Amino acid sequence: YHFDTRQDYWRGWPQGEQRRLGGVIYRIIREPSAQRTALLSRQADIVEGLTTADYVQSRNVPGITIQNNPGSSMFSIRFNYQRGPTSDANLRKAIAHAMDYDALPDLYAGDAQLLTSPFPNIVEGHIQVPGLPRKDLAKARELLGRTQWANGGLELTYVHQQGNDETRRVGLILLSSLQPLGIRVNIQPMLWANMVAAAQNVETVPNMTGLFNVTFTADPDSYASQFHRNAWGQWFGISHYNNPEVFGMIERARSLPQWEARAPIYAEIQRRIADDQPEVFGFQPNTRLAHRAYVRGYE
Repeated sequence: YHFDTRQDYWRGWPQGEQRRLGGVIYRIIREPSAQRTALLSRQADIVEGLTTADYVQSRNVPGITIQNNPGSSMFSIRFNYQRGPTSDANLRKAIAHAMDYDALPDLYAGDAQLLTSPFPNIVEGHIQVPGLPRKDLAKARELLGRTQWANGGLELTYVHQQGNDETRRVGLILLSSLQPLGIRVNIQPMLWANMVAAAQNVETVPNMTGLFNVTFTADPDSYASQFHRNAWGQWFGISHYNNPEVFGMIERARSLPQWEARAPIYAEIQRRIADDQPEVFGFQPNTRLAHRAYVRGYE
């Protein structure tokens, strides 16, 4: 795709008319290895789809600059909240306390942050929820003991997007984390279209689904709304989380004009969702891209 710049661009050209860009060529290169080759051979000036290994290897390459900034996407493992074994809150919490969280940032060579709330930390009103689960096998076994699977013997399915290596590797971490509890994990890759279709009906939602999600605005309603009943049937509402009191708080906070009145409601929404444990709250990866050093002025 070839985009030409316009002389009458409404915002103007700070570098002046004589020095402005003539345009941008946007190329779709799906394979990360091909993107890296294009960058190194100067066939591409900016790439944004490299693997973690590529970013690490490219850091010390002369003429290459890596941009590494806090991101707006977050990863979590969504439970089927209403059907199957994961409708049991104690099982959900046992899984959350068994998870090896320290292994998650390693997927990005440390360029990721563990979540401290059901909301990403870039939204207004984000709080650090006290007691958000971290690995504690003793606590996990205690919680599992309150379920019918106190001695293990349970098999759960974890679905991830086919071709997404990070979500696949999270499945391997999950598998290893749950072995001490006697819980087996069936890792199942699935085409995105089939994942979206499965989300439409609570009866077809897998036990656990690994998903990235992103917010495009700093207003907390953009993320809180994903925990509302209106999200059922959408891919981002795949858990079919069900708490009418939280639904009412989301609706109330959305309707208020003053932030001072909304802020405490969103703080309570985060605490209530965390207590219900509709998902394993995972991590927030950095936004990374690589470009040739002669590309300047990136913001």
